[in-house]
Amino acid sequence: MKPKGIFVGTVGRFVGPGNSHVAESIFLGGQNTLVKQVEDVSWLLPPSEQIPKQTVENRIKLLNMPEGAIAYIGAAMNVAAHMVERSGFPSIRRRPEVLAFFWNKRDLKTWDVHLKNKPKSEDFRTGPDPKNDMDKWVLENLRFLEDGLGESEIAPW
Repeated sequence: MKPKGIFVGTVGRFVGPGNSHVAESIFLGGQNTLVKQVEDVSWLLPPSEQIPKQTVENRIKLLNMPEGAIAYIGAAMNVAAHMVERSGFPSIRRRPEVLAFFWNKRDLKTWDVHLKNKPKSEDFRTGPDPKNDMDKWVLENLRFLEDGLGESEIAPW
């Protein structure tokens, strides 16, 4: 079990089933995290795909519920995919390892920098240590994910 953090209902900087960041630093606070950034991307997404803006307390409540965590994770991955497509790269919507890398290692600011510095001809490399990062685990364990969640109806991996 992780020690309790500085925010009520959180564990360190993270909260809920998706371990969503609700603070930039356990010691300094700061709330410009990925989940907050996703609420603020009205410039990118159509209204039907936007997450409504929340107070910190409401965001923590939502992220503590599986439904809320899934909604934020899905919205964040959707924003990442939109950014990739707008930057002229092939879609990552059928690349669970890239989406897992994004969720675990980036926020919208660092993702934007990554896309601006990435050569258009280069495939998406993931984690700095692919042997230990979540993206590698996703690729190696897709069959277990499919056993638990069912096969994707979008596309074969």
